Parts: sequence; C-alpha cells; structure tokens
Amino acid sequence: MQLTDIGQTLRKSREQKGLSVKTAAEATKIKPRYIELMETGRFDDIPSQAQARGFVRTYAQYLELDSDSLLASISLPDSTQTESQIQAPETETSKIASAEAIFGEIGAALVAQRELLGLSVQETSEHTHIPEHYLRIMESGEFGKFPSSVQARGMLGSYASFLQANEDTLLLRFAEALQTQLSRRQASPTPRRTPTPNPIPTLNPPRWLSNNISSELLVVVLVSLILFSLVVVIAGRVLSLRAGIQPAPTAPALVLALLPSATPEPSALLALQSSPTSESIGAESASDEATPAGSVAGQSRIQVFLIISQRTYLKVTIDGRVAFEGRTPPGANLPFGGSQSIEVLVGNGAGVHAFYNQQDLGIIGQFGEVVRILFTVDGVLTPTATITPTQGPGLPTPTFTSAP
Repeated sequence: MQLTDIGQTLRKSREQKGLSVKTAAEATKIKPRYIELMETGRFDDIPSQAQARGFVRTYAQYLELDSDSLLASISLPDSTQTESQIQAPETETSKIASAEAIFGEIGAALVAQRELLGLSVQETSEHTHIPEHYLRIMESGEFGKFPSSVQARGMLGSYASFLQANEDTLLLRFAEALQTQLSRRQASPTPRRTPTPNPIPTLNPPRWLSNNISSELLVVVLVSLILFSLVVVIAGRVLSLRAGIQPAPTAPALVLALLPSATPEPSALLALQSSPTSESIGAESASDEATPAGSVAGQSRIQVFLIISQRTYLKVTIDGRVAFEGRTPPGANLPFGGSQSIEVLVGNGAGVHAFYNQQDLGIIGQFGEVVRILFTVDGVLTPTATITPTQGPGLPTPTFTSAP
C-alpha cells in the first residue's frame, strides 16, 4: 500500500463518520496541519519520523482502523522493534549520532535566524530575559548542560518565538532527539549492584510504631529533648553561681535614719558625762578647736548634757564664748561644761532632751518652739516673756528669772 493510499483511507474513514478536520484535531490533540499531511500521504513533511508513526497510530485508533496494518505499509522505521535489534551496537551508535546531529541542527538554525535579524547574544538576552550562557548553550547544541530537559524545552520555545522561527518544527526536532536518547538508555543493560555487607546494625522499629510515628515527629521530639536539656543545665549553672555570691550589705533606709533614737537611761548618761567625747554630727558640728578647754563636762562646775532626737538648730554659749552653732542630726549626744554659765538656744524644743548636773530636765519645749535656757551655778534660768512695745527705741529686753 502506497502512502497516498494510506492517506485516502484515513480521509475516507473520517468523512464516513461525518467528522471535520478540526473535530478530529481536538479529539486526538493532533494539529490540523499534521492531519492534512497524513490524509494527503505526505508523511515525509512531518518533522520527525517517530512523530509521524505516533500520529498515524493515534489517528487510526481514533477512526477505529487497524493501526498495525497501516504502520506496516508505511516505509518508516517501526517503533516496535525487537529487543535484540534495539540493543545492537550499530543501532546505538546511529542513535547517538542522530541525537547530537539534531541538537546541532537546532543550534545552527537559531544562530542563522539571530544573525538574519542582526541581533547579538547580549541584546537577545536583554529582550528575552534568558541568561546569556543559556543562549550560547542552545546555539552550540549542547542541551545536555541544562539542569533538566523541561527547562531546556521551555527556553528553546521562548528563544524560537522571539526570533520568529518555526517554533513547532524546532520543538519536534528537540523531542525526537530526547526520544532517541531515552531509547538508548532503555536499551543499555544496567549493571546489577552487588549488595555490600552492612557492618552497622540497623534499628527496625515495630510496624505499629513506624505506622503511628513519622520521621518528622521523631525529629521534633529529639530537638525538644535537646533544648530541654540545655535549659536545665543553664538553670543549674545560674543557681550554683547565685548560691556562691555573698549578699552585699544594703544601706539603711532614709526613713530609719530620720526616726528619733531611743532615750538612754540615767545610768548610761552618767557614764557618758564622764567622757568628753561625742559622736560626729556632720560637717556642721563644732570641731575641737571651737570647744573651749573649760567645756569638758567632767571637770566643770556646770555640766549640761543634750540628747538630740529631732533635727534642729542649736547654739551653745559657754562663759560668753560660742562653743557650738549649727544644725544637729537626730541621735547626737552633746556634753558641755562651764564654770560660770552655759546658754542654750534651740530652734525646735521637742527635739532636745536636756540634763543639768545629772538632773533630768526632760524635753525642753514643743515641736517648732524656739527655747532659750541659761544654766548657771545657782540653777536654770529662762527669760520671762513680756510684751515688747513697738514704739520708741531703747526699750528694755526680757531678763532671765529663776525657773520654778
């Protein structure tokens, strides 16, 4: 049967079924142009012989014809060869040569079309957004350097479409070369791998455990255990370091410093009166140079001992000489001694507890009251409060009188 007879058989069968070329193309996924080539017997115009044989088989099965008898009448290399023919060395060599030749033809066609348009590789890369080294790989026909055949086919289609070349023809030729390489791999015998003994014993979990627990869950559990162990170790380290640190003494609170100190017993006052020393009362307290030699309480006729419970202003004059003047902090104990008189001026009477010649006089005034007391050999004198007229200068000032 001639090729034209095969085409007429296909066309008559389609017309008898009342099908158009477009309907047959949509059903078989074969382009109408290839259906017309098969019906007219021009199988040589199909880009690939393998494609032509596949189209005939698909189209004949769609038209319910004997595809094997039609393929046997076509003078094309049959795709259903025996295994011995496929594995023949001569056939493998020809297939390898044909695949490389097809890739070379595709590359040459791309180069010729690009030069015909007067474009350089750099300009083509800028317009197609295909890397320049991939363009050079396609033009050299080395499609095996692509990461995958799918990527190579996509870039080839984009490059051919940009160059306005026959995209279908180039892609069919590319598919034919891939088919040739695939048949070569299938025909080559695969060497059997001899199992190597595994000296490391493998852990085979039970079937119920492997079905219920996935590898991802095991990884998550393992990582969680590692993190928990790290947290425990770090916490133990921190606790051990904190246990070895001695607590530093803290300063007393300001409220405690402002609270009044307890009043000492008279027995303690006697012991303090025998000692001329006193506690430091800050930068404003009187120094040893400001205290006269006769002010030591244990060697004087007049002995005055003041206990400061609240912050107050204090001025002490011994025998006409100022022995102390300034503000005193709470808790200060001040002994004074004189031979003729000791005058005490206090700005806050509630903050001073006075002792005169070992006699407890108690708190000398109220809160915020200005108190002035004169201690003499004869006793304690306080000024008598009188109303001072405002008219005329030279008015008499208050005089000291004996306290009851």
